[in-house]
Amino acid sequence: MLEWLNMRLPKAITRIVNKERIVLRQKAGQHQIKRLIDLLDESLKLLEKPVGSKSSIQFSDETVKLLMKFAEQKMFENRGTMFIRDMSLVYLIATYEIFLGEILSILFEGRPEALKSTCKELTTEELIMCKDIRTVIRRISEREVELVIHQDVEETRMYFKDRLGVDLRQFTNWREFSERFYRRNIIVHNSGMTNEIYRRKTGYKGRGKHIGVSQAYLTESIQLFESTAKKISEHFQLKFG
Repeated sequence: MLEWLNMRLPKAITRIVNKERIVLRQKAGQHQIKRLIDLLDESLKLLEKPVGSKSSIQFSDETVKLLMKFAEQKMFENRGTMFIRDMSLVYLIATYEIFLGEILSILFEGRPEALKSTCKELTTEELIMCKDIRTVIRRISEREVELVIHQDVEETRMYFKDRLGVDLRQFTNWREFSERFYRRNIIVHNSGMTNEIYRRKTGYKGRGKHIGVSQAYLTESIQLFESTAKKISEHFQLKFG
């Protein structure tokens, strides 16, 4: 689904913007469009002039509004595509976390003894509300899963290794795989700007740099997660039945 959306939505955005540009050009007229281009050229030249230099070209309010509209359309086209890719990565990782939770839930339901060493507890009121021991196991399982899938990706890996004897690193290029989680974190919580945690966890050297999601990066991420999830599923099927 993510591949399909990212193949089509950016093109749809471009088509929408191009249609709006046609309307604007018709409204502005060729002469004013030429003046807008002159304005852009002169703005670049003003960067080389002393502070206080003024433009010799004067524009009506309507012309300025049209210029702003053109800029707004261009921003929408660029930022819209970036937003789609960023949110696709966020959704991809969320789907993987749900997948891991389902793996654990199935395991605990079939092998409740795997919950023996858990520290999760139910209150007396919660126990009274449970109809039978299976309901108790399901409640404890839900809490265990909730905790595991919302940990740092490294802590989740250690849980699977220490508690279940399954090292998730064997199923993928772990460095590339785990980097996706830390990039997701800075996209959601830091506007895509690298921070100390991202640098420490990934080895990235740049400070205060914006890191987005290119189409190539997203495509590679989808394939990476798809392959990893398939291997994990097959391994648990063979190991636990």
